[in-house]
Amino acid sequence: MAVIFILDIFSKTTYEIPFPGWRLYASLFVIAWGIIIYPLTGYLLGHRYPRIPLFGAMPCPTNIFALGLLTAFAYNQLEMIALFIVSSMAVVGGVKVAFIGYDGERIYEDLALLASGIFGFVMELVVL
Repeated sequence: MAVIFILDIFSKTTYEIPFPGWRLYASLFVIAWGIIIYPLTGYLLGHRYPRIPLFGAMPCPTNIFALGLLTAFAYNQLEMIALFIVSSMAVVGGVKVAFIGYDGERIYEDLALLASGIFGFVMELVVL
């Protein structure tokens, strides 16, 4: 993943904010979900610090945030590969943690991780 991002930095890609529309608003919602709503959902479901999954410290909300960024700005082939990898991680992680569990506890806020992974795959089909 890091190699893809480094190659993308050195490619001649220009980044533009997408025109206001459903793609931008959906991506902003996913970004907000990863930063704000995901930790609040964990708190409302009974997780307290240090067991609450926080953005930047845990992979699940950070993955949701990365999916929001990639769905907003992914246009070239390298970014599509990164979007595919992050979406795959989100779907596998969401299914594992929400339905199978982690340390004997199911983390239901990771249903948002599963949904964001599916959203990433759908957006990849829309952009291509």
